[in-house]
Order: sequence, then structure tokens, then C-alpha cells
Amino acid sequence: MREVYRAAIVSQGWNYEQFWGVLDSAAAPYLSLMQQSGVLQRETRGRADLSQLALEVCAASFDLLDRAYRTFGQQEFDGFLYRNVAPPIRTSIADHADTADALRKKERGCR
Repeated sequence: MREVYRAAIVSQGWNYEQFWGVLDSAAAPYLSLMQQSGVLQRETRGRADLSQLALEVCAASFDLLDRAYRTFGQQEFDGFLYRNVAPPIRTSIADHADTADALRKKERGCR
């Protein structure tokens, strides 16, 4: 899938290898936590208490995005995501637990 984004990355003026290197490094903690979550769920047949891990996942996802913003620029990176990554994605989530306060907390990395 990375190759799909090569032209868009280069057109932003970013180095293709550096782009993925930064994201790989920044995503490592998040991906590790997601793997832990999957293992715990399998071991407990879907009954694991992931509340503490969920806070860590939230913080790691914030840190990942923050690193991308600091490296590539917030407006530039958001533009890249909206123009190149988001258009083909189709999801639908109804989470009534996402109150305004909960969303503000997520925006701060659940901190």
C-alpha cells in the first residue's frame, strides 16, 4: 500500500524513505499496544479489561500524530491525509460515549 502514496508524498516535497521512516518509528509504540490488545483479547476470549491499555493506546496515537505534525507540518500532513488517505475509506461508527469532554480528552492524548 505504501507505493500507492509515493507520488503524493513526493508532490508534498517530502522524501519518500524519510516519510515512512518517521511514521514507522512514531507508530511503533502504538502498533505494539494494539498487538498487546489483540493478544489479551485472544487469551481471554474477548473478556480482557482493556481500560488501562486503552489509555495507553490513546496516548500513543496522539504521540504518533504529534510526531507527524512536528516533522511534516500540521496543515501539510492533515492536507495529505484528507486528500490522499481518507477519500477511499468508508466506515461508520456510532459511539454515544464520545461526549464533547471525551473528545477533548482524546485530542490531548487522553492525558
